[in-house]
Amino acid sequence: LTPAFISNPPQKGGVKENSFNWDWGLRVGLGTHLGHDCWDIGANYTWFETNQTATVQKNAPAFIRATRINELIWMKRAKSSYSVGYNNVNLELGRSYFISEKISTKPHLGLKSAWIDLDQNIHYALTFLDGPDQAEGAIVKVIAKSFLWGMGPRGGLNMEWYLGDGFSIAGNLAGALLYGYVRGSEHFKPDANIIQGVSIERRIKAKTHRFIPTAQMFLGLIWETYMFEKTKHLTLGAGYEIEYYWRANQMTNMEDTSTPNNFIVSRRDQVQGISEDVMFYGITMKARLEF
Repeated sequence: LTPAFISNPPQKGGVKENSFNWDWGLRVGLGTHLGHDCWDIGANYTWFETNQTATVQKNAPAFIRATRINELIWMKRAKSSYSVGYNNVNLELGRSYFISEKISTKPHLGLKSAWIDLDQNIHYALTFLDGPDQAEGAIVKVIAKSFLWGMGPRGGLNMEWYLGDGFSIAGNLAGALLYGYVRGSEHFKPDANIIQGVSIERRIKAKTHRFIPTAQMFLGLIWETYMFEKTKHLTLGAGYEIEYYWRANQMTNMEDTSTPNNFIVSRRDQVQGISEDVMFYGITMKARLEF
């Protein structure tokens, strides 16, 4: 009996991906005014973690095509658990200017360092529309990881438009170019004795260095006031923020570059980095006390 391999891609279908929900993060900062020409220096640290699990199931004659496995085999169920860990440190040196009565601007330069840890665990359950029944429901596991650490120069511009009564509209734009160490891996782990050729366990690791461009944008509403006989200054605000990293996801991906013919095992594999972008976005709430 021959397992049902797919010689051609599906004629119609959709792509199932992990879709993350909102989650909490934390940012703390500390800074001081320098004695020279009203310059200030500050540093902030951002921490964020989240995870999500997605499942999909199809019953015969429909099937699932596994995008993380190079063998062309029918699947009846897939479960993907994805976790993200993010740490970032910014060091800024800047000076504020009033360019009009109601608008202030603050250009700044500094350094940025970021750690992005991505882990994906996928379980595939096999199904055969014909062939041996003993392989029905057998599990194939794929464990993929990507880790990025980078550091580089960062610059940007902060602006505020003062509306009155302590309220203002704030907008920040910054960019950085990180030189990073990137590590990716993939562990292909099928159940024992599934079928010949598919039951081979494989581990792939890749390490490289590359430049990672990043961008950060913020737009929100700020309220400020003085307290304790104008010896303390309090700032409260909230807005929408985006952090974008180009090519930060460097999980490895094995592709079959040969043409399957019935039950012929792949004759040549091609391993390459996925090179996907990573984006963090959401509502940022801030509170700052100056004294």
